[in-house]
Amino acid sequence: METTFWAALHGTPAGLGIALVSLTLQLGFLMANTRRITAVKGTRQRYIAATWATSLAGPSLLAAAVDTVMDFFAGDWFGVVVGMLVLFVVALNWRQLRNADDDNWWKGRGTKIGRYVRSLLTAPPQVRAAGSNA
Repeated sequence: METTFWAALHGTPAGLGIALVSLTLQLGFLMANTRRITAVKGTRQRYIAATWATSLAGPSLLAAAVDTVMDFFAGDWFGVVVGMLVLFVVALNWRQLRNADDDNWWKGRGTKIGRYVRSLLTAPPQVRAAGSNA
């Protein structure tokens, strides 16, 4: 992509929409993560907050990165600095989320999804006709 595309997108309604989505995701992640930190371990509130924070961390990082790239190519250096700070804070909190011993909906999903995919890729058992020795 060319630099002119990002610079032209910066002030348009589409660019403002991307910034609005980015800020909404970051605010949702911040609220869920704050609730996760303040809730007592093992409670339903912490389970829900950890699930929301884990679910919003990846899209929040992606949206913040796109917003920061738009600011970079538009020459908005304050936006770049703020965007990099937001990326750093969200990435640090996501790393803490992944290392925490919190129980959430996503915990163990990778293993379950992997088993399901392997079961789809394996060949079904062959049924032999009665009396065949092959």
